[in-house]
Amino acid sequence: MEEDKNDPIVPLAALEGVDVGTSWKKHRQRVTSSSTPPLLLLSFFLSHTTLLPLPPSLPPSLCPGIRLRLSSFDEHREVVIKACRDIQKSSKNAIYSTHRSDYSKARSLLTSARAGMKQALRPSLLLHPSLRHTGSVESAMEEFAEAVLFLIWREEGRLAVREEVGEGGEEVKEGGMEVTPIEYVGGLVDLTGEVGRFAVARATAREVTAVEGCLETVMYVAGELVRSTLPGKVNKKMEGLRTNQKKLETLRYELALIQAGKGTVGGMEGAKERGEGMKETEEE
Repeated sequence: MEEDKNDPIVPLAALEGVDVGTSWKKHRQRVTSSSTPPLLLLSFFLSHTTLLPLPPSLPPSLCPGIRLRLSSFDEHREVVIKACRDIQKSSKNAIYSTHRSDYSKARSLLTSARAGMKQALRPSLLLHPSLRHTGSVESAMEEFAEAVLFLIWREEGRLAVREEVGEGGEEVKEGGMEVTPIEYVGGLVDLTGEVGRFAVARATAREVTAVEGCLETVMYVAGELVRSTLPGKVNKKMEGLRTNQKKLETLRYELALIQAGKGTVGGMEGAKERGEGMKETEEE
């Protein structure tokens, strides 16, 4: 007897005792001949499967709150990234001004960087404290610390402590704007690169005493940090610090040869080239 093509397809939920093979045969006869085997099989299972009930919905007041929080976080993250870019730019320009002995301009640029911390960064970090530990904020604070350290070293001939670098009152500290110990150490390591460049400039003028002072500074920083337990990020910079120290030692040796009448002009030219290629300790 010919099969009735209008017979309904029995759902899987009611297939107890039903011949699935017969049901498949009927379904196969009802699909068009243009259906490919994968589509044929998919259409069979879809026609024999009932939808499961949806899970219970979340409380109405929870989802909007989460969405608003995430949206606020994303907006303030963009604000923080732009503010950090401005702080880094001001700090770098302060370093360049310090190299040119334009200390008043360097101080003005650092004041601008501090203002950016209070006005742009602080409100966002108070709302979303987790943003304080992002790479953009930490890099900006390290660059700022390096600029302050270099300015004080050039003006006063000493290394500033962390409290001098990150001071700004309780208002700044509450907003997460105080330079952390790790950021201070990172800035201190990066400082050795600037000291090395300054030493090369002094060497070209045959200022042996200034070069010796630069070498003593770098050796002091290296000696202090070697005795400390450093986190991975700062520890990676130590290789650059050791490279800077080695180049300064070579520079001092060549100056001693020149003083003794045994050096050559070529040696000083080589020293200048080393200054231009003094290894950066700052990470990208």
